[in-house]
Amino acid sequence: MALASATTWEMQTGGDNTNGGGFYDRDPGTSVDYSQQTSAQLSLADLACLDTSTTLTSATGGFTAAMVGNLVYIASGTNFVVGWYEITAYTDTNTVTIDRTAASVGLDASAGNGKVGGCLAFPTDAIVEAFVAGNILYVKAGTYTFTENVIPSPDGTRVNPIQVSGYKTTRGDNPTGDDRPLFAQGAYGFDGVDANYWWSRHLRSTSTSGNQLRFNSYSGYHNLYAYNSSGTSNRRALYVGYLSMMVDCEGKSTNGYAVGGYSARLIHNCYLHDSSIGAHVSGSWDFCISGCIIDTCTTGMYCNVPVAINNTIYNCTTGISVIAGSRNAWFLNNIIDSCTTGASSAASYPNDYWDHNNYHGNTADVSNVTKGANATAHDPDFENAASGDFRLKTGSNCLTAGQPITLGTGGNSIATHQGAVPSVAGEVTAVATDPINQQFVR
Repeated sequence: MALASATTWEMQTGGDNTNGGGFYDRDPGTSVDYSQQTSAQLSLADLACLDTSTTLTSATGGFTAAMVGNLVYIASGTNFVVGWYEITAYTDTNTVTIDRTAASVGLDASAGNGKVGGCLAFPTDAIVEAFVAGNILYVKAGTYTFTENVIPSPDGTRVNPIQVSGYKTTRGDNPTGDDRPLFAQGAYGFDGVDANYWWSRHLRSTSTSGNQLRFNSYSGYHNLYAYNSSGTSNRRALYVGYLSMMVDCEGKSTNGYAVGGYSARLIHNCYLHDSSIGAHVSGSWDFCISGCIIDTCTTGMYCNVPVAINNTIYNCTTGISVIAGSRNAWFLNNIIDSCTTGASSAASYPNDYWDHNNYHGNTADVSNVTKGANATAHDPDFENAASGDFRLKTGSNCLTAGQPITLGTGGNSIATHQGAVPSVAGEVTAVATDPINQQFVR
């Protein structure tokens, strides 16, 4: 056996990494979740387990039926395999059943030190290695200082992804801004280079690591803030991997990429700023970046085969830089404003589609790019771009200058505007002016 896929883990700043740390409601109505308290419910120093058995015993005792579904962490002992185990059944105060034997192969275990219940204190590699598909790590608001690289290898699945989810007071309250828990990573990374189907939500992260927040394929990022302050070039604040997606995130990397990745699926409603490169994504044939603000970067968007729709790119040396690619690229309904060069391509690619973009205030609008017959040159009339407020003022010509979309045979026309999505201290907050043309403010 193994830990249940529906196991939830709990992390709080007052916790302890020798606590049980997790819970599965195995016996509804009887099982009690002790993982959300800071102290262990039970601590024992005389645990024993036969190598051929899943029976865990203690002469001191103290087990209860309510502990079924809680994890017990066995930290040390003679012939014990250190790790987290679920209590799956209760026999009596001295005896419970766990999900798998805790003894080393061929050896009986004794004198074990273990704790039932209580939350964890900060992320470590040992903790994430214990996860199985479907597990969720809930992280309560506070600051969590890393002491090592965290390099998870377990995979989730499409049905049961592994999740790391921050909350302020109550699980699921979806905090924003500084109410989100902070991973103060220092020189360390949270680098799931081989971990697939992971979701991370409602977190902040600071680091100087080469891969600050990274998961591999089919993963997702939602409502994250990541700042990489390293002076070393090309370091990523956020990484979006193969067929993965990122929504409502903020990235900043002093001398690297606010977000970097390979063959990503989607970057949407993100604020990428004050970086060497805002979005650096290559190798993808179906990648889309939409509704993003890219602000004050050396290169705003560096890519080869994207679909870029409804973005605002502001105050960059090069707004969009298209490198050599083997497939067609589409650039539609973007505002490119106050850049040295608005859009540049490695060569003139006739099959790339550029149109309905608004170029304003650039020293040069394009290089090796044909604007398209419907390009515009309106002043977007931002509320206050210098202060990060990219809302379009009432009456801005960019509100209705995008390519119209006609739905159905009745000829119903919906006018799409050309961009403007920013962030408020790391989260994206919509200020709706009508059901179609939502505007946003940093």
